[in-house]
Amino acid sequence: MPNSKFKITKKLGSIRSALCALLMAFGLSVSVRAEVPPITIQRDIVFQTINGTEIKLDLAIPQGPGPFPLILCIHGGAWHVGDKSKLTPMIEDLARHDYVAASINYRLAPKVTFPAPLDDTKAALVFLKKRAGQFKIDPTKVGGTGESAGAHMAMLMAFEEAQRESRQNPVKPGATELQAIVNYYGPVDLVHWNVTPMVDFLWRNHFHEGMETTMLRFLGSAEKDSPIVLAASPLTYICKNCPPVLTFHGTLDPVVSFQQAELLHAALRKAGVPEKLVPIENGLHGGWSKEVKRKAEEQAVAFFDHYLKGKPEPAMESHAASSSLNLSTPKESGVR
Repeated sequence: MPNSKFKITKKLGSIRSALCALLMAFGLSVSVRAEVPPITIQRDIVFQTINGTEIKLDLAIPQGPGPFPLILCIHGGAWHVGDKSKLTPMIEDLARHDYVAASINYRLAPKVTFPAPLDDTKAALVFLKKRAGQFKIDPTKVGGTGESAGAHMAMLMAFEEAQRESRQNPVKPGATELQAIVNYYGPVDLVHWNVTPMVDFLWRNHFHEGMETTMLRFLGSAEKDSPIVLAASPLTYICKNCPPVLTFHGTLDPVVSFQQAELLHAALRKAGVPEKLVPIENGLHGGWSKEVKRKAEEQAVAFFDHYLKGKPEPAMESHAASSSLNLSTPKESGVR
C-alpha cells in the first residue's frame, strides 16, 4: 500500500510539472508561491508617555544579526486622524528588504496643536536610536517616509535638522537627521496650500469648519502668512545639507495640489539636493491602482537601497514627465 501511494503521488507530481511546462510553452503565466523572507513584528511599543497617555509604535525587524538601516514611517490624516496600523503593509515590505521599519502614532488635533505631532515624531526617532542594539538598528543609516501630513513631518524634521550642528553627528542621541526621504504627496508650503471646493465641503461636513480654518487653528495662527505657518512649512528650511528626496504625487490631487510637489522639486534642485519627482498621471490623493502603487514601492526601495546601503544609484532624472507613472491604464484601485 505505501508503495502504491508513493507511485500515485509521484505520478501527480509529474503531471503537474508537465502541465506547467505546457502552459509556459504557450506563453501563459504559472503562479508560483514565492518564498517570503521571515520577519518579526513587535506591536504597541510605548516610546513616550505624556500626561498619562502612552504613545506607541509598531516595529518590523528582518531576520539575521543586523544591524539594519532604519526607516521611520509616518501615517497621514491632516494631523487630525489616522493610526500607525495603516502603514503595517509598508513596514512589513520594508523589513523583507532588510530594513528595520517603524510605523508611529502621534498626538492628534484638536486635542493638541503644532508642534506636538512633530515633537512626537522626533521622540520616536530618538527612542529607536537609543535602543539601536536592542532592535538591530544601524543609527547612522536612517530614512523616513510618510503619506500627506506624515510626509510633511518627515521633511520638516529632516530639513530643520539639516541646518543644525547636530547633523555633523547623526549618532548623537538627540539628533533627528535622516539620510533619505520618500515623500508621498506631502504639503511643503502651508502658506500657499489650498484645497479644492469639493474637499473643503467634505471637510466642513465632518469638522463643521473649513479645512483652512482647521489648519490655522492647529497651527495656532489667525492668518496664513503668519510666522508660525511659515515655520511649519518644510520649504522654509531647504538648504544644501538636506537629505535626498523622492516624491510621488498625483497630478490631480485635490487635497495637496501637484503644485506643492513642483515647488519642492524646484527648491531642492536650486539648493543642489539630489531629488526626483515622479508624477502619478491623473492620480488623486492616494487611492492609486495596485500596479502604480507596486511600481512606486519598488522605486522607493531602490532609492533607500542607494542612499542607505550604497547600492547602484537609481535613475534620478529631474524631468518629471519622463519618469511619470500612468494611472489611467490599470482599472482596480483602493484607498490608501
